[in-house]
Amino acid sequence: MTSSVQDPMHGSVDRSGPLSSARAALLAAVADPVRQRILFELTEATTVGELCRRLDMAQPRVSHHLAVLRQAGLVVAEAQGRQRPHRWAEAPAGSDLERIQDLLRSWSGGESRTRPPSSPQAANLEDFLL
Repeated sequence: MTSSVQDPMHGSVDRSGPLSSARAALLAAVADPVRQRILFELTEATTVGELCRRLDMAQPRVSHHLAVLRQAGLVVAEAQGRQRPHRWAEAPAGSDLERIQDLLRSWSGGESRTRPPSSPQAANLEDFLL
């Protein structure tokens, strides 16, 4: 039996097989190049307006991608007055989220200023999927 869901950005996504729904959502969220760029920019808590300036993108586009990243559990937004800065979500040790974050850090060529050093667990996507 195959299970698929409708992804607003990519159409129907097959969620059957060895990947859990949560893991598939994480991978789908980081598969988009715009969302990767956003994640690379989140080295510290950053507002939507600041991301728009850094990425030279319209606010609705950035907000849409941030919503996808929040739904996947990759980023969180915390109210600070009238602003809601976004940052990477805290990842439990050994979790899929931690592996994805480590993988993204390795792709970006550096460490986030607000994150601990990468673990050697997620040197590539194959390590994550195993």
